[in-house]
Amino acid sequence: MSQPIDLRPVGTIGIRVEYLTDEDSGDEEYLNINNLPSSQLLAPAEVMTKHTDVDEDAGNATAVGLNLNASRKIVSADHWHGEDDIPLSVFQTVKKIYKWSETDLSLPDIKWPTMYKVESQLPSATELFLRFFNEEVIDMFVFWSNNYATKKNRTGNITHEEMYAFIGILLLSGYLPVPRRQMFWEQRKDTQNILVADALSRDRFEFIMQNLHSCDNDQLDPSDKFTKVRPLFDKLNKIFQEYAPYWEQHSVDESMIPYFGKHGCKQFIRGNPIRYGYKIWMGATSTGYALWIEPYQGKIAGLN
Repeated sequence: MSQPIDLRPVGTIGIRVEYLTDEDSGDEEYLNINNLPSSQLLAPAEVMTKHTDVDEDAGNATAVGLNLNASRKIVSADHWHGEDDIPLSVFQTVKKIYKWSETDLSLPDIKWPTMYKVESQLPSATELFLRFFNEEVIDMFVFWSNNYATKKNRTGNITHEEMYAFIGILLLSGYLPVPRRQMFWEQRKDTQNILVADALSRDRFEFIMQNLHSCDNDQLDPSDKFTKVRPLFDKLNKIFQEYAPYWEQHSVDESMIPYFGKHGCKQFIRGNPIRYGYKIWMGATSTGYALWIEPYQGKIAGLN
């Protein structure tokens, strides 16, 4: 017959411990005999013993209701009077077992375009400029600028050479700024620029500036705030992809173009080196080559 044994928790000098706490002694995710709250650890416990049959021939001891072999399997709930009588020590957490196999990843069948031949010599600055502002881009400016001038009852006779000279003057004025554009053509020695004056006259420059267009004003997209320069962005992105290098590291981030005039898309970003201007989303390689550009215009985004 089994007889209960009452075990009372005592202190280090035989005094019963009276203070209790609900703090767990281990991680709540794992339930075992070492993970019990102090209220259970300090509570009275009962030890139940059962009759043991000894097999003398085999020399093994088999317990009724308890498995004492080396594997220490979980005791079945059938050996207890109820679920509440099962001690927590018989419960064990089952860990997931993953079977890993060493194989190669399956990659999709990608057909890469023909790679351009590596150039033996680096192109000059003029050759690089002509690659991106090629005849197709210049034709677009010349055609739509003359079209706009004709609609305004002006003589639309802008040539390709004049358009190249016009863009060159704009580039020069970027790193050689003057308070007024007209100062490039003045006769004063301290302001006159012979290179600009010989390339294009002042009146002709002003005429192209007044009529410069890259699309038809009668077919503008009202939902696109950059609709007047959208054809230029589309052509440049196409050319960027055409001459893009094969590079592994790519990044997408914003870039600022300085602008202090009035426009609905002008941004102000506090703390940036360029606080006022147009924000441009740009994809580029780690070497700085621009793969595509897209102007930011609020919630309306042209990225896809």
